[in-house]
Amino acid sequence: MPDSGRERGLEQYAMLPCIVKEFSDIRAQFSCYSSNGYAKKTEYEIMCELEGMSHLLRTYPEEFPNLPSGRLADKLAAQLQMSKSTIGSTAPSQTI
Repeated sequence: MPDSGRERGLEQYAMLPCIVKEFSDIRAQFSCYSSNGYAKKTEYEIMCELEGMSHLLRTYPEEFPNLPSGRLADKLAAQLQMSKSTIGSTAPSQTI
């Protein structure tokens, strides 16, 4: 739903439209992991993100009904638009 600073009573931000999305805390954390792809990451940073996302997918599967069913590596690869082999070689073996 489009929103603006004017609608929130903040005239100094009236020229900045934004989209407000309602997320659960779990979805917000997952979104932070999966959309933080603007700068080049080290292998360690990628591994930590995969570990965090894997934990969320295993612990709260009901929060992610749109991801494909199947193996965890398939779900992560679909979400991150990476190959399964890249996911498997980057993530710690106990994670995937």
